[in-house]
Amino acid sequence: MYSKCLRTVLIAIFCIYPTLTHAQVEYAIYANPGIRLGYVFGEGFTFGTELTFGVFFLRSAIHTSVGVGYQRIPKEPKRFCYVSGQAGFFIFGASIGNIFDADGHTVGSRFAAYAIWLVPGISYEVLKFPSLSTEYRSFGFWGKFPLVIGGKGDLGLSTCFAEGTKIAMADGSSKNIEDIEVGDIILSYNFDTAKTEPDEVMELYTTRNMNLATFTFGEMSPLQATIDHPFYVLGKGWCSIDPDMTREVITNMPDVQRLEVGDTCMIYRNGQMEEIELASVEPLGSMNRTYTIQRLKHNETFFAGGVLVGTEVVRGIKNITGISSALSRSIKMALLK
Repeated sequence: MYSKCLRTVLIAIFCIYPTLTHAQVEYAIYANPGIRLGYVFGEGFTFGTELTFGVFFLRSAIHTSVGVGYQRIPKEPKRFCYVSGQAGFFIFGASIGNIFDADGHTVGSRFAAYAIWLVPGISYEVLKFPSLSTEYRSFGFWGKFPLVIGGKGDLGLSTCFAEGTKIAMADGSSKNIEDIEVGDIILSYNFDTAKTEPDEVMELYTTRNMNLATFTFGEMSPLQATIDHPFYVLGKGWCSIDPDMTREVITNMPDVQRLEVGDTCMIYRNGQMEEIELASVEPLGSMNRTYTIQRLKHNETFFAGGVLVGTEVVRGIKNITGISSALSRSIKMALLK
């Protein structure tokens, strides 16, 4: 039963892979085994196992897969093996498939399912069998163990900010980060003189990112930045939520430390530098367009949302396989849904 299901999956993979290698797209290939424990409303508990192989399209956060699985639910069919095609996008996913009997033959009971992930790993799912006029609604937990095994692309991860982030300009005004241009004169901070000063933007960077979080500093408006972006902390220096990822993604801050709630950061307000405490960090968990300033003419600092942050020299990623554990971690977080 399993061997015939798995053979169908492998044939699908070998048919799709050559198309991907010649297409002008950036993608990651993954394997994603999982175990499901759940409750079917009005029926009882359900148990299932699954192994999928799929493609994660890096610029869109869409992932598609084919897989083989086994599931047990309280009513007929009590146990079944299936082959399915699946697609996921942010918090929603859908699949279609066919059921196999114990001898590996299709039994004509095609199914369709869709799921909404309440949080990563926990979903509400509707499973329909049109030929049987049967529908199951369940709530359950998927324990998944995704592994990125290959791919291609030139995806430069970056420590960035979301659209609409206000950047302090040298003339006292502010400008959305997506509107900043090379040659703009922004407000920077010089650690040697302990004073703010004008500085010229020399290089910018934009990408799509899956690592955004909302940072809250005291009574200030929340700031959306990636978990690997460096903030300046009194007594610690440059810090980020994920310093390992920061060191991997950028080249100019090798000594970055871990940013923690309660750390004291620096802001520019009412014409002077002030101290402020990091109150909270909440992950967003979605793909977003992000922007950053890579290089200034003199300093390595600017003010985003009023908070003192650092420029960064982004390390380009030419190939996923064996190069970027940071990218692999990001994809795995998305596939845990």
